[in-house]
Amino acid sequence: MIRQSSLALMIVGLAAGIAPAQAPAPHKMMDAPSASGGMNALALPTGDRATSSLLVEAAAPAKIAVGRAYEYQIKLTNLTKNLVLEDIVVLQDVGENLSIERSEPESAKSDKKGEKTWKLSKLAPGESKAIKVQALGEQVGSASSCIRVTYQPSLCLMTEFIKPEVQVAKEVPAQAGVCDVIPARYVVRNTGTGAANGLKLRDELPEGLTTAAGGRVVEADLGDLAQGQSKEYKVDLAASKPGDYTSRASVQGQDELKATSNQTTTALRAAKLEIKIAGPEAQYLGQASTYQVTVKNSGEAPATAASLKIQADPDMRIDRVSRATTDNKAPAVGADNTLTWTLGDLAPGGEAVVSFTGVGRGKKELQHTAIATSVCARSKDLASTTTTTAQTEIIALPALRLEMVDDHDPVQVGENVVYTINVLNQGQGDDKNVKLVCKLPAGLTYVSSKGATEGKADGQTITFAPVAKLAAKQQVDFIVTAKSVKAGDVRTTVELTSDYLTSPDPETEPTRLVDSAAAPK
Repeated sequence: MIRQSSLALMIVGLAAGIAPAQAPAPHKMMDAPSASGGMNALALPTGDRATSSLLVEAAAPAKIAVGRAYEYQIKLTNLTKNLVLEDIVVLQDVGENLSIERSEPESAKSDKKGEKTWKLSKLAPGESKAIKVQALGEQVGSASSCIRVTYQPSLCLMTEFIKPEVQVAKEVPAQAGVCDVIPARYVVRNTGTGAANGLKLRDELPEGLTTAAGGRVVEADLGDLAQGQSKEYKVDLAASKPGDYTSRASVQGQDELKATSNQTTTALRAAKLEIKIAGPEAQYLGQASTYQVTVKNSGEAPATAASLKIQADPDMRIDRVSRATTDNKAPAVGADNTLTWTLGDLAPGGEAVVSFTGVGRGKKELQHTAIATSVCARSKDLASTTTTTAQTEIIALPALRLEMVDDHDPVQVGENVVYTINVLNQGQGDDKNVKLVCKLPAGLTYVSSKGATEGKADGQTITFAPVAKLAAKQQVDFIVTAKSVKAGDVRTTVELTSDYLTSPDPETEPTRLVDSAAAPK
């Protein structure tokens, strides 16, 4: 239904006598009445604002000088709460003494002379719009101008069509240690229109990666997300072994709503301990041996709370131990000849060096075992363990002592003299093929021989068969009996050789041979 009513404005032009040489500034009219004019209002269609749909308000000065421009407004307000007023047409009759100079918005073209028309497409409930008009009086007198308004009320129904959309982002560190706690962060955003309901987050973790509770899947019920809202979910992950771990997160909701995150990869690196023992490959029995032990982290992650345990050979007497790198204390020798150093944390490429010195007690070979370990900062379980051994051959050297003594001196011609020969291995190692050769001087002749091995005489030389093995601290004895045949001061010689003593070692025993008449009484 089209509603129409009219509103009248009356303007009186003052007799100014002479029009001003320069056009004065327009006289501005506001919504409220002034002292020289008033505000005219009309509520359509009932005349009562409480029951009407459209309020039309207009104001103009009661008096204005001829030729002086002035402004006034035609204000339209939709008084309803739920009706849209459409096709609004404002018509103003322009009297003979009144000239409309311009307006905002501009007036539409009209076929009727002396009429201005403005068209407004619609007014929403409670909305107001104003038409600003600039006019002037051309002659002295009064000008009546009527405003008529037509409009079409309409009842509109509105349905909002929404399209919720979600995005899910996953954040994990690009690199971490296999023993570290790995923080994972998920952010779900509603980037569409309307609410996203019943959202559930899921991330199937690759083999070897679990939640801190041991689960293979990250799951979270995120509920509903209003338009533009986001929710964050955090969880700590743990790895059982080093490697590159890759996965995607997904989110699903009502009305087949779903999204997939970016693919993330975390490179989990581990510590790797290496041990080197530098020490002698061989050492003489009784001599001290020093071993330098180096523990190095050749991995790509820190070795946390690293320690070194040395299981020294039980036959070794440990005399000196280096201090540790952390507490500056030398470890005490523990049960079973063990030494333990606390090395602290070793960064990738870092190393610690310790040493110990000792003497073997008699074994032919010393074997030492070194074990280096580090622990997981997350669980305190062992993270890295490595073992190495070092062997040292102990060389025990023999030391032969040769002694020969006659049973009496001087010896009368015609008597026998007995030479006792002792060979003692006073060293720490065995000797082999110990051979004895006795040489009698002129004035003595061979009578007999006996001892550890059989002796054979060849003229003045008596050769004993070699002793196959002469152990450390072992002694063998030989006896050579000779007869004095000619007086003189003689020297009996015995020579000793062995596998260790390759050059003959001679021993000489002086004996005085005397005639019976010269023998002392």
